Amino acid sequence: MAYLDAFPMEHVGEVHLGGFAEERDDLGARLLIDSHGAPVADIVWLLYRRTLARIGPAPTVIEWDHDVPSFSVLAGEAARAKKEMTAEIDRRERRRRERQFRAVRPERHLHQGVSHAGHA
Repeated sequence: MAYLDAFPMEHVGEVHLGGFAEERDDLGARLLIDSHGAPVADIVWLLYRRTLARIGPAPTVIEWDHDVPSFSVLAGEAARAKKEMTAEIDRRERRRRERQFRAVRPERHLHQGVSHAGHA
């Protein structure tokens, strides 16, 4: 995650999502190989959400170059990407409305305070 957090996101124009194969190197360390031949894994969806949180909605491609499944499986992956993007759009809209509300709210309290003080 540190790599992703430090990545200069202003250079991202499009996100590519794909499955990976897992292998081990000569020392037994885990290797994740970008294979484009499997469903998008949960950890990749997590990274996608984290990326969207930083850059906002972005064009997204589901990559599946071999062992291609049925169209319905591909459509399901695309639908999930759209769902994640829509959730980020909604989250940003909620934050925008909260900031708006907080900006207006102190003014309301000020008026209420003056009003109550005048009746005291």
